[in-house]
Amino acid sequence: MKSKDIRELALRLYNDGCSGNEIHRSLRGLISRRTIFYGLKLLKVTGAIALQDPSGCPRLIRSKDLIQKPSKKLNVSRSTIRPIIKDDLGYKAYVKLWARKNIGKSMTKQILFSDEKRIDFGGIYNRQNEKIYAATRDEADEKGAVHHKAKFPAGVMVWVEVCSQGITRPVIIENGTIDSARYIADILPVELKDGTQMLGNEFIFQQDGAKPHTAKNT
Repeated sequence: MKSKDIRELALRLYNDGCSGNEIHRSLRGLISRRTIFYGLKLLKVTGAIALQDPSGCPRLIRSKDLIQKPSKKLNVSRSTIRPIIKDDLGYKAYVKLWARKNIGKSMTKQILFSDEKRIDFGGIYNRQNEKIYAATRDEADEKGAVHHKAKFPAGVMVWVEVCSQGITRPVIIENGTIDSARYIADILPVELKDGTQMLGNEFIFQQDGAKPHTAKNT
């Protein structure tokens, strides 16, 4: 049986109210289940079905107009869009090169990056890495598989900057959180002094978007 006949038969069964599984059972041995469901997906998107078109025929789902339509309206999966972009349109993914083209190597050496981290005194625990192999759960618990952690552990906030010349002095906040007032009073002076000592009077301070950075007072 030709692919055109199979397509027409599958479409007739679909119009008669048959589901994808029912169509597959009726056409068992003639066409795969995956091809049937793929064709039904194309039917919902384009209004036509193309299960096994011969080479050279225009493909309904893979068109430039389709890729330009809003994906939310089409509700098409990535597995459907990927061959359209890669095979039909010949597009490739390229990394944005704005930084390489607009920021020279000498400028990157003058950037001072900042970041903060809260360190809890309860220790560091990573459930993905810390595992115990045992025959049963009870045996694992006996070997120390139960990790105890305080609900609100004590800790400190550490703020540090890094650049091409090294790392600045860490600023340790023992009590409370860092707001804009504490940031201006305790952290900015260290950033300015150490940044000037390592990079000179002209350097770029790259903040990480934390609230103390973006506050109006700052």
